[in-house]
Order: sequence, then structure tokens, then C-alpha cells
Amino acid sequence: MTQLTASEVRTHLRQVLERVQQGEEIEITQNGRVVATLVHPERLHRRVHTPNTAAAQQLLAGLRADREGVPPPDTTSLSADYAEELVQDIRRQRAGQGE
Repeated sequence: MTQLTASEVRTHLRQVLERVQQGEEIEITQNGRVVATLVHPERLHRRVHTPNTAAAQQLLAGLRADREGVPPPDTTSLSADYAEELVQDIRRQRAGQGE
């Protein structure tokens, strides 16, 4: 992969873009560090859309569709008496752990 400084890219932008259009990938450096990479959109698209990412997207879409059919949990059905019973049970368990 070719490396050019940001100044070189600025000076020769037209030629750099032509090289990228031909399929070359060019890393842009600034102060000796790579800060960006120029890649033709088709090559980038192929990298992003692999069979694995396509399968993951399909799985996620299926999960979202399944989730749409599930009603939210009913949080109003917990009676005050049952809630108090649960709290007391938790307190008893915590008290037993300290022994």
C-alpha cells in the first residue's frame, strides 16, 4: 500500500484520485502517522459486506421482527403483598450470608 503525506495528497489530489479509481489504496500520513486511507468505494463496500456481515444483519433483522410480536412485560401485576414478601426473603438471605 502506498503512503503519501497529507501535503503530497493536497498537491497532487487529481493524480491521487486517479490512482484510487484504478484500485490502488493510499494511506495518508501526518507527522509520520497514518491518519486516513483512500479506498475505492467498491472495494470498501466489498470489505464491509462479507458473507458473515450479511448473515449477522439477517439474524438481527429476524430478532427484531420476532421482538415486535412480543408484548412488553406487565409490571402492574405485582401486588404490594407479594412485593413485600420478596423483599423480606431477600433480607433474610442477606442476613444469613453475614454469619
